Amino acid sequence: MSVCYRLLQLLLLLSHALHLTSAQAAPTASAQQWLQQMVVASRSSDYELIFLRPYQASFETWRYRHAVINRHQLLILEGPPTELRLQGNTVSYFRQAKAPLSSQAHTIGEVLPRVMQADFKRLRAYYDFSLLSTDRMADRDCQVIRLIPQDTHRYGYLVWLDRQSKLLLRADLLAPSGQQAEQFRVVALSQRASIPQALQRAVINHRSSLPVVTTPQQSPITAWQPGWLPPGFEVIWSGQRPLPSFAEPVDSQLYSDGLATVALYVHATASEMPSEPLAFQERHYSVYSEVRLGREITVVGEIPLSSARRMAQQVVVNTP
Repeated sequence: MSVCYRLLQLLLLLSHALHLTSAQAAPTASAQQWLQQMVVASRSSDYELIFLRPYQASFETWRYRHAVINRHQLLILEGPPTELRLQGNTVSYFRQAKAPLSSQAHTIGEVLPRVMQADFKRLRAYYDFSLLSTDRMADRDCQVIRLIPQDTHRYGYLVWLDRQSKLLLRADLLAPSGQQAEQFRVVALSQRASIPQALQRAVINHRSSLPVVTTPQQSPITAWQPGWLPPGFEVIWSGQRPLPSFAEPVDSQLYSDGLATVALYVHATASEMPSEPLAFQERHYSVYSEVRLGREITVVGEIPLSSARRMAQQVVVNTP
């Protein structure tokens, strides 16, 4: 009996040792690895998302189809039909009672959260990534991850990733106070095999030549320069843009840290006197504008209002 008992003990110890070895060989993925897997899955999978997008005081319902054959489709599912299609580097727009048109672009607009395609190796210099609990979203088990900004000049994020497909099912944009400023939420995810064929038929049905909207050309800005930018933000576009209510194109620069974007506009005014600043917050967008040194300086972007104010107030005007 004692021999059998000792043999059983040895077998239990061996089983425990094998379990520990297996656990050490397959460690839990880090938060950054989860986020990088999300980016890969978003680019290399065929899938369809039905998601909600904030619109005024309510929500719009959208359908997004993605196929590895480099075709993407966005379709709003309520109200006047609105559809966007991306093929290669051309986005086509189809709206009810309006002529269709195309423009050159590498993304399908600002409807989808940028966190789906972010460079997290770069962003780890400005955010801390933390694994939280598991949750359930769109009838799927999810891993929740928090992106915590390392300064007060950007927003934080909570993201829910499908544990099976690694696709993004929810993203909450968090203000510095911790309150939710914006939300992307998937209500249904499908990965059926017919998605590429459905997109192929949609492209064939709209093969007619569409007028292409010309985008303003980039050009250097010499009359002024930003004196301060939030850490990690870099210029991604510089030049003049036509804006409503302005007879002439306005000097503009667009900056991004890989997640948020912010635009800076500067144009000459007739008055040399400083004006009362205009400052307000609309969801996660800040707007700050003031007249200084004979120029109206305006900042519009996905950063806290205090950072937008600092950007505008530290613009350097170059004297001839």
